[in-house]
Order: sequence, then C-alpha cells, then structure tokens
Amino acid sequence: MASVHHKKWKEAGIQEAIISSTYEIRKVANLVIGFAEKWCSETNTFIFPWGEATITLEDVMVLGGFSALGDSVLSPLQSKQMKEVEEKFIEGQKEIYNSGTREVTTNLWVKKFMNSGNEFEHEAFLAFWLSRFVLVGSRNSIQNSVFSVAIHLARGTRIALAPAVLASIYKDLSLLKKAIVGSKELDFTLKLKSPFHLVQVWAWERFSELKPENPNPINSYEPRMARWDKVKGVRVENLRRVLDSARENFLWRPYALVTDNWHIPKYYPQEEKWVLIGPDLDDELLSLVRCLRASELVGLYTIEHYLPHRVAMQFGYDQDLPCSVTRANHNSDTAWDYNKEIKNVKLYLPSRLVEANVTTKYLKWWKQSVSGLEDAREAAVPQKTGTKNSKCLLSRANHPSEPPGFPPKRKRMEAGDPIDEDELTVSQLLKFRKKHENLGIIQCSDGEKLSSQAQHFASPIAQKSYDLT
Repeated sequence: MASVHHKKWKEAGIQEAIISSTYEIRKVANLVIGFAEKWCSETNTFIFPWGEATITLEDVMVLGGFSALGDSVLSPLQSKQMKEVEEKFIEGQKEIYNSGTREVTTNLWVKKFMNSGNEFEHEAFLAFWLSRFVLVGSRNSIQNSVFSVAIHLARGTRIALAPAVLASIYKDLSLLKKAIVGSKELDFTLKLKSPFHLVQVWAWERFSELKPENPNPINSYEPRMARWDKVKGVRVENLRRVLDSARENFLWRPYALVTDNWHIPKYYPQEEKWVLIGPDLDDELLSLVRCLRASELVGLYTIEHYLPHRVAMQFGYDQDLPCSVTRANHNSDTAWDYNKEIKNVKLYLPSRLVEANVTTKYLKWWKQSVSGLEDAREAAVPQKTGTKNSKCLLSRANHPSEPPGFPPKRKRMEAGDPIDEDELTVSQLLKFRKKHENLGIIQCSDGEKLSSQAQHFASPIAQKSYDLT
C-alpha cells in the first residue's frame, strides 16, 4: 500500500503515523497505572508534588506522527462519489454479518478487501488502520464512524487526527482514574480504547529513571517512535517515589535535545526569536500554534478540554499562575474552534537551549497548593524564578483558577506491587482491596477527596485490569 499511496499519505499528513503504528511497544502495565493515579480529570494534567505536566498535542504529533492541522474527524462527506464509497463499506459489513459472524472483525475486513482488486481497497485499508490503531472503538472490529475519515484521507484531505487521539487518551486516563477510586457499585472489566501506548512512551521520553537503557538508534527518515520498537521497559520497584521525586530529572523538552538522525522541529531555534502568525506561516510553526492554544479537543466519542498554559515549561516558557478557560463543549460544532484563524499575533520562540523556570506568583501559589503534604513541600518546584511569563501561550484565560486539592497523606501501596490476573473486574479489585483497608490516592480537587478509606482502592490493585493490546 505504501508504494502506491505514499504521496497521498504525505498530502494527508498520515505517512509518519502509519509507519509509527507498525512498531511494537511492549507495555509496562504498572507504569501506566502509576501515572493514572496522578491524573486530574478537571485539568487533564498529571499532578506531581513538584508541579503539573501532561501529554500535549506536541507529544501526539512527535511520538504518534498525527497531524495537528486539518479538518475535524467529524467532517461530513460532501460529494456523491464519497457517499457511494461509504455505502459500499456498509454493504460490505452487512455481507460479513450475513456470513454468520457476530461482529465485523479486522481480520474479516482485511480478508474481504485486501488484495481483492476492489477499487476501494485504499479506503478499506485506511478504515482498518483507523479502527485498529487510531480512533479505536474496539481494537478487533471495524467501526462505521471511521468510514468518512478514511474516505477523506484517501483523497489527500488533511484531517486533524492529533486532537482526536489526544481527546481519547484524556478520556481513557479519566476512566482509569475513576476505576482506581471507584465505588462498590462499579462492576465491569475496563478496556481502554485509545492509543494508550503513547502514555508509556511519553513517560519514557521525560522521566530519566523510567527510560529504557538502550533506545534504538533512529535511522534516516524514521519517525521518533522507532526509538522504542521492541524495547524492554525498566522494572521500577517504587514507582511512586520515582514520580514524586522527579523534579530534577524530568525532561521538560526532550524533543529539543540533539538525537542522531532526528530532525529537530524549527520551533526549537538555536537562538530565541519572534515570528508573525499569519497566512504565510509554514505547517510546522502553525502546528506549534495549535499546540499552544487552549481549546476543545473534538474526538469521535468525546470532547476534552486542552489547557497547555498549565504546562508552559513543556514549551520552554516560564510557568505563570494558570488561569481558567471557559469551556465551549456544548456540541461538536461549537467546540470546534480549534481551527479558528489567528492573525497579526507575534509568537515568541525561546531558544532550545533555555531552561524555563516559574514566576514568583506561581511559586507562592504552588507552595500553598501542596502545603498539606509534608513530602510535597520538601520536593517543591524549582527555587529559581523566571523573568518571562507564559503569556505567549495562546489562551482565552482571564481569571486565576483554584489550586488542585491535596488530601492528607495516607498509607499507600506501590504501583509496582504485582497481581496475577490479566484482567480483573472492578468488583474483584474491591475484594482484593479488603486486604489493604488503609489505601488512599491523591485526588485533584476537594470534591474528589476520599470520603472514607473503605470505599476506594489504590492503583496497584488495578495493575492489569485494562487491555493495552
């Protein structure tokens, strides 16, 4: 398929994403669970004692190869010809159902369309790729919802897959966090539907103690994901300690570092500079603009809040006091202000060599936020304060937000404690929890603080209660 359609893939901005999906990322289940424990669904960030961090659109672009530019994944089909292709796919699904199967699996789909000489073979392949690796509804079945996206992409139309993918990751992190602290009424096996391996690779890129010892060298023209193909992850005995004490070892901008055969994006200049945002801005810099602007991420099944100004240091800016951003998520049409044109604005690009800091206001605010945790005070944010603030980040922010809540420290299990089952229901996890009545978990707001120890369980119990295959 690549030899025939690579030009269209480049035009649609998916060539690197397709190549990246061919790599094998070996999961480290307890690592992902440990990060989910730190997740705050209100801000879509990880809350550590030393500050906030999160997976941003930049991470999804660089690690997954997904485009931050283009139309919404919900863009309808316009022409009669495109609608006819969609009808052919629906008919193909019906034929597979009529053969006696209960679902249209990816294997049956491939068998029907691949190497069949069918004129819609390319669109069928993209529908398979989207269902299996990108906009995942069920990893083993073909989803009707991806047909229109596949048809657009096959014609070289650029679709903004990055915000849709990131929205699904945010949603799954929130679901996993909810399961970790779920009540006794919950009784289900949790299956995550997003490309969740990106969470693990994000952690490998940024936390030096979690990084595998020998990443693969990147060969010419290979995407960055090639570094982690078939790499064995590091076993960490005390994951919570690593995460809570990572202040000095956390890489805020790993993609600005020199790596053999890695093309450093042009928004990481050697010397600081200003650029004018306008119609002549190239795609790479325009993608950065999308990464910096607070917005709504529209996916197939969710709309998630994107707040990059809370993690300004990940973009090289000094972290200022975060501000609240009004949500526009009533429906997908009002939420899709993501593509709103920005003109006549100058954007500051810090040098890739600069080390961002925090403003005095932020330092004071953060210390107040974590004052309830003795160990959080000891691992406070960097003591230096910056001179530039994060106002360069494109945001509709205007009022200081409330600091994230931190409940009293409790006795907790380590996220690396092993369990034997590959998949446990939440009710099974609760039974397991009875052996550890004193478990607690850090929450992100007063409304989510533990009401009683007996109603919640900590992340290690759920170590393998999800499916990352």
